[in-house]
Amino acid sequence: MGSIGKNVIISRKVNRAVINKKYEEFMTVAHRFAVLYGSAGSGKSRAVAQKVIMRCITEMGVGGEFRHRIAVMRKYKTTIRQSVFEEVKGEIIRMGLYDYVQINSSDFSFRFWNGSEIFCMGLDDPEKLKSLVATSCWIEEATEIDEADFTQIDLRFRGVSEYYKQIVITFNPVNETHWIKKHFFDKEQHGLTYILHSTYKDNYFIDDQYKKVLEEKYKYDENLYRIYVKGEWGRIKLGGEFFFNFNYNKHVRKDLEMDAHMPLHISFDFNVNPHITLVIAQMYSRVIKNGEGREETWWYVNFLDEICLANPKNTTEYLCDELVRRYDMLLQNGVYIYGDATGKWTSTRSNVNDYDIIEEILRNYMGNYSLRVPKANPLIRIRRNFLNKVLYGSYNVEVRISDKCEVLINDLASVLESEDGGVAKQMSRNSANGVVYEKYGHASDCFSYLLCEAFRNYYDTSY
Repeated sequence: MGSIGKNVIISRKVNRAVINKKYEEFMTVAHRFAVLYGSAGSGKSRAVAQKVIMRCITEMGVGGEFRHRIAVMRKYKTTIRQSVFEEVKGEIIRMGLYDYVQINSSDFSFRFWNGSEIFCMGLDDPEKLKSLVATSCWIEEATEIDEADFTQIDLRFRGVSEYYKQIVITFNPVNETHWIKKHFFDKEQHGLTYILHSTYKDNYFIDDQYKKVLEEKYKYDENLYRIYVKGEWGRIKLGGEFFFNFNYNKHVRKDLEMDAHMPLHISFDFNVNPHITLVIAQMYSRVIKNGEGREETWWYVNFLDEICLANPKNTTEYLCDELVRRYDMLLQNGVYIYGDATGKWTSTRSNVNDYDIIEEILRNYMGNYSLRVPKANPLIRIRRNFLNKVLYGSYNVEVRISDKCEVLINDLASVLESEDGGVAKQMSRNSANGVVYEKYGHASDCFSYLLCEAFRNYYDTSY
């Protein structure tokens, strides 16, 4: 029996019904570029493995011969064995083709009975890329590669061919500034590119337990949830953000105003460089009905202003005086005071502590329960867990921040986690006086002290 006849018989054994409905169109498109992106578990890799295998066994070249040579690529060769190689191998087995394909686990290749071939390679071997000869290719985890790598790959697939030449790329959209977004999503493609978005909900090969695990794994990290569960472009990540659930679009408001009839909640940080810091908030509760019709009490915390005083006014006295100057009338509704617990210590710059000074200046506005400063600051790692749950919405607390609070907003976006789970010290130097100081974290510390103490009932059960 000739190669063509044998190919027809074997091809009939392939169960085409195993293709996810989401990817049926992709199986037939012949665009030069096919971009498949989305969530974890969406079936992207399996779909591409199916397509490259089907091309090898169904597409005949000139003279009725099968001469496909399809490259499957990743950035690093060391990642091939446990990823794309196993994906293609597994699909060959599921398609019932195992007895008809030579699988070489040493050089990560698959040679079909009809002469077509799939081979895996890493782009960390520049010589192999230079000598690349292939009819089409698949780049898995394409966000790992540089644009220069892609340019070189693209150059290798020029010229006339007996098959349509297609470069397939698959990835999770980890960074909205990535070159892939600029190249394929932000530019006119002129019919060259097919783009398909998918999520785990499009993959009927995965079970309910996998779906549940995926949802639980990322539900407290808004950015990772967007990338790996919703399959949408993520935001810029510096790596290890302390407030990883802070989202400008969600938490920052332009329309927040002081309520003239509500008390102020104020929180202090006593570091004097680059400034001494105070944030000002108001909070209130509402009883609402949840989706099941039951009544729940929700708290709304509006961070409305910040006072940051640099040298020579970076003292607790000046800070309180500025607060009174701005908000004398509102302070008469009452005031609740939070802040750094170490401010209770007598400092070397004064024979009284910071809270003695605060109480002296604000005594006319304070009541019996105004001072809400614990004996010790909440542990940083526990604080991080709690605050990110608050920002995510795990409790009946909604945080809203006025766009006037520029220092606080910058802190929440910029503070990083250290290797031990604390706050990484990002130091800077004042070019005028040579003083070295922590660049971020002072306003966000005020934010943290206030929320941890105001919602201690949630904080105490968050770990």
